[in-house]
This record gives sequence, structure tokens and C-alpha cells, in this order.
Amino acid sequence: MVKVIDDFLSKDELDRVLFELKTPIETHAAKKIVTNDDYDRSYDNAPAKVEFFDSDYIHCVFSKKLGIELDRNFQRLRTTYKSDDPRPNPPHQDLKTPHITIVWYLYDSDGDLFIYNEQQPSEVFSVLTSVTPLANKLVYFDGSHYHSGNTPKSYAKRVVLNLHSLNNDESHLFID
Repeated sequence: MVKVIDDFLSKDELDRVLFELKTPIETHAAKKIVTNDDYDRSYDNAPAKVEFFDSDYIHCVFSKKLGIELDRNFQRLRTTYKSDDPRPNPPHQDLKTPHITIVWYLYDSDGDLFIYNEQQPSEVFSVLTSVTPLANKLVYFDGSHYHSGNTPKSYAKRVVLNLHSLNNDESHLFID
């Protein structure tokens, strides 16, 4: 099951999260654990910047609003830059252990997220659903599903906050 929530954060929460993510580290409580401007995986189709960090505020507000405990060891901000060759990245799973994958978009962009039906490696993947990046949209799904992001073609960048829950009882999240 895939859930999409538009306007996930209130204006005040949104402003505070953007502050946490943009402000130099010395001025607030978020700790950037890893910053790698040259981050590259062989399957990425465009330049990207990835930052792993630890923010008490982001952890608390997302955990509370979703009603689950998030993994403190995985708070990742990924910026993928415009490409003239906006192919999707190859399908992947973020973790090998049971988890929920959470993607939150900071800004409008193109470069849809594809979530696939497959939960095992496959030569061919069929799309379960796709999600267009819109500011303050959150999508979460069973992390055993393979997924892939696309590089933007029309926008300068695509920025996502990627979180995980290792909670094995995620059934309450998927109730309509």
C-alpha cells in the first residue's frame, strides 16, 4: 500500500523544517552527519548532493504526525540536479530489513518517484504507482517495494527528505 499526503506539514512546521535544513549548522540543533557534494552512485543519471543529518525537531514532528517512531540513523536530504537525460534511476530498496520508506518533497519539481509492484530483484519492473514532486507532499510505503526517482528535466533541482521507520507493525499507517 502506498499513501500520499498533500500539505503534510502546517505552515509553522514547514517553516521550521526548512530552517532546520537550510540554516548553517552552528545556528541550530541539527547536526549534519555526512555531507558529500560529490556523492555519486553508478546508477545515478545526474549530479546529486546528499546530506545525512540528525535533527531533533524533524525527528519529532514527522514521528508525531505519522504516529510511528522514525530511525534516528537515517535522515537524508537529497538534491538531484537537472539533467537533459531524465531517465529513472534503477529500481532499488533503501534497506534490506523490514521498514517503511518515507519521502517528503521540499519544493515543486518534475522527476516522478516510481514505486514498483516487485519486492524481489527482477529483470523487469512494473509500476505500481508514480508520485509527482510537489512542495510539502509526503509519500510513504512498505520499503520492501522497489522504487526509483527520476532526475528533473524542467526544474533546476528535485529535493527530497528521505526517512525510514523500522517499526514492523506499520499496519495502522495504511488504514483509510
